[in-house]
Amino acid sequence: MPPYPSLDPPRRFVLDPEIAEGDVDGDGVRVARVGGELDYVVTPRLRGDLLDRVDGAATLVLDLSEVTLLSAAAMEMLLAVDVLGTARGCEVRIVAGTRAVRRPLTLTGLDERLRLFDSLDAARRG
Repeated sequence: MPPYPSLDPPRRFVLDPEIAEGDVDGDGVRVARVGGELDYVVTPRLRGDLLDRVDGAATLVLDLSEVTLLSAAAMEMLLAVDVLGTARGCEVRIVAGTRAVRRPLTLTGLDERLRLFDSLDAARRG
């Protein structure tokens, strides 16, 4: 094994294109699934992608069930998407059922500011 890390870029995050592109039901609920490591490298692009999905939806459900790392930059991004979504008339709901997501949000107090749910079904229902 070489003494240096692989030069292949790591897979940082995944947006499920089938769902993230538009899964809008009759109630205007749009779901975006995100997974992997959410750090300062990927959050600017992810913020833009999510804000695009806020437009035209009454509700954006952000499913973070597959997130393995939630950095401070990612938490700031979640707060920004929530604030801007509200300003555009879209309620943002976050699936934060895993320890990797719930713990940092709880430690920072963001669990009191953001609308968090334990499962996708619960978030869809509101």
